[in-house]
Amino acid sequence: MYLLLMPYIAISCAYCIDAWRASRLSRILKPLLMPSLLMGYCFAARPVQPLIAIGIALGFVGDVALMLHGDWAFIAGLAGFLLGHVMYSIWFIIQTGGAFSQWTLFYIPLAIAAGVMLFGHLRPGLKQMKLPALCYDIVIFFMSTCAFALLLARPCVGSALIWIGSLSFIVSDSILAEGIFLSERAHHHFKVMTTYTFAQFAIALGAALM
Repeated sequence: MYLLLMPYIAISCAYCIDAWRASRLSRILKPLLMPSLLMGYCFAARPVQPLIAIGIALGFVGDVALMLHGDWAFIAGLAGFLLGHVMYSIWFIIQTGGAFSQWTLFYIPLAIAAGVMLFGHLRPGLKQMKLPALCYDIVIFFMSTCAFALLLARPCVGSALIWIGSLSFIVSDSILAEGIFLSERAHHHFKVMTTYTFAQFAIALGAALM
């Protein structure tokens, strides 16, 4: 059943290669990413976890919205990804069964410090987007903290993948935000999409393995 994740891997690789070359094929491939991942996850997972499936679907909303132009499209994309992180976070918390390790307490200040540093770095370019960016910053680091708590509560390959995926999400969104609010660096889109596609894959596969 895990072979059904291969279409997503193939599309992701093609997309990332295209992003490096900066051609227009990515506009065709991007809307195919999350549907192919959702299909692969639904076949691989036994049983399918609704919150994970909804999180992937919200990733599709975010992907498509960010392809469009205008402030409303950006807000819609931000909302899609933010709600996706909320869905993932809730599922992670449920899977811990309320068994939070004391080591999670050491992770929380690290996550807070990283979140503050990221917001401080982006702040000069945020302008009227300060509040939405702050909310997103809090949610994504909270999601990573929940993933770490899950890893400690149920250590296995699946939970390790989920935590690594959460970190990759932070990297991807940080690079994306820097490009939007400050300035883009060389191969900006390639860096965003390689980390993003891996993050979604790691979380979906990790959830399926669990």
